Amino acid sequence: MNKNYNKFERAHDIMVELSRAPLPLEPAELGNISDRELGFLRSSIEMMADYLDSLGFDFRGHKEEVLMPIYEELERRQK
Repeated sequence: MNKNYNKFERAHDIMVELSRAPLPLEPAELGNISDRELGFLRSSIEMMADYLDSLGFDFRGHKEEVLMPIYEELERRQK
């Protein structure tokens, strides 16, 4: 592991990845994703948000805001 690569650089890289990734958060787009892919998307975003929060960035409120459409789609599919 590269000791020169600190946690803040990693957090910055994650934020850059998230900002460049076209996340399908519109209900119509979420409806076109398979259950497995939707679960993977949810867990990936949760993991990244928790990682950023553990570094001291206040990301908890944003996490729920970003994930709400995914949670709603998963709940709709379970009914």
